[in-house]
Amino acid sequence: MFTIKSKWLFLGFLYPLAALELSTNYSTLGHEVQGEASYYADKFHGRPTASGEPFNMYAMTAAHRELKFGSLVEVTNLKNNKTIVVRINDRGPHKPTRLIDLSGGAAKIIDLVKDGVGQVKVRVLRVGDTGQELAPDKKKIEPVRKTEPKKVEPAPEPKTSPSPENKPIPLPVKKSSETRVYDIHGSLQKPKGMGIQVASYGDLNNAVRAGQKLLDAGVDKVFVQVTSEPNKPKIFRIMASEGERSYVNTYLASVKEAGFAGCFIKAHYVE
Repeated sequence: MFTIKSKWLFLGFLYPLAALELSTNYSTLGHEVQGEASYYADKFHGRPTASGEPFNMYAMTAAHRELKFGSLVEVTNLKNNKTIVVRINDRGPHKPTRLIDLSGGAAKIIDLVKDGVGQVKVRVLRVGDTGQELAPDKKKIEPVRKTEPKKVEPAPEPKTSPSPENKPIPLPVKKSSETRVYDIHGSLQKPKGMGIQVASYGDLNNAVRAGQKLLDAGVDKVFVQVTSEPNKPKIFRIMASEGERSYVNTYLASVKEAGFAGCFIKAHYVE
């Protein structure tokens, strides 16, 4: 028989775990907490989340018990240090020992699908839809150590015969413009095949916001083409997806529904 005394004994075992969870300050930017992560996917695809929006297993979203809807968090798989930024739009996990439930798409990026459950670090980047945002962590760069330059003897001038064939070698001409391609977290990329040109921006922050909007809409990949020209401001072009035209075309409707009606398919930039 489950008496009142046994009930309080049972709750006494759960109290330390509950107190730990409730004591976490998820309203502080940059706050970090470690715990267990799992994921949910096709079984719930299309069903309404706790925030009211339909669950998209391919979008970069997650469920959390306390964080406000619209919050952004950086989730790092402690097994391989792979990181993803997700938006909170659902409540969970239902198991009290777990910290966060990722969408299937987010879990795949940090290689959590195979294990199903793993230890992660969660860092708060934004609280709510309109809060102040922190940038994701960048890779640490080792400081350059200063060394004394070695003394180099000047090389002797080459002996040449006064022949008309000894013409001066022309110097390479510098490019008037330069283009690099990145993902929305700043990692250099080399996409292949076709893609969907979504929009162009003069401000990087606006381009990143558009890219995150596409990921939330279920687009598989988003790239930022950065073009630099002398004495001109940089141009940030958003490209979605990559691969054969038939494959890329499957994401065209999702891009238009996300608010980019003027998008079109074209080949990715090749250096």
